[in-house]
Amino acid sequence: MKIAYYHGLESTLPSSKVDWLQSQGHQVMAQPMHYESPDLFSNIKAATIAFRPDAIIGSSMGGWFAWLIGSQLNIPRILLNPALHGRSFEPRVDLRLNHEPQTHVLLGRHDTLIDPQITVKILAQSKAVITYGEHAHRTPLEVFQSYMRGLSDKITN
Repeated sequence: MKIAYYHGLESTLPSSKVDWLQSQGHQVMAQPMHYESPDLFSNIKAATIAFRPDAIIGSSMGGWFAWLIGSQLNIPRILLNPALHGRSFEPRVDLRLNHEPQTHVLLGRHDTLIDPQITVKILAQSKAVITYGEHAHRTPLEVFQSYMRGLSDKITN
């Protein structure tokens, strides 16, 4: 599977999640996400279009980008504690939601940075499949691996 991976605001590359995805045979596009750059959204969207992924995975602020870009390009989304609200700053993005692609969301039940209850309320109007983990905002690699194994046969484009 071809996967575009967008890391979070305070995360960097290399990423153990990207490394694991690649070890599982996936082709992964992962670029540094400099969220303060005014051109990041358009650049990442263009790179995603060129890569033609089967799915987009986004964590935290990367989940916000995955939510938007996945909708605009009609690409299935996997969101890890997405910053659909409560962002510490507002990067320049295109807010259009053109499609409602398949969406799977993993929320940390103990997330104190991005309140999962508010996220669920925002997602109530969507068809997103929500799963809870017993983690906080950062998704541990073991939790990510288990979650992704459970999704492997459910992601369709």
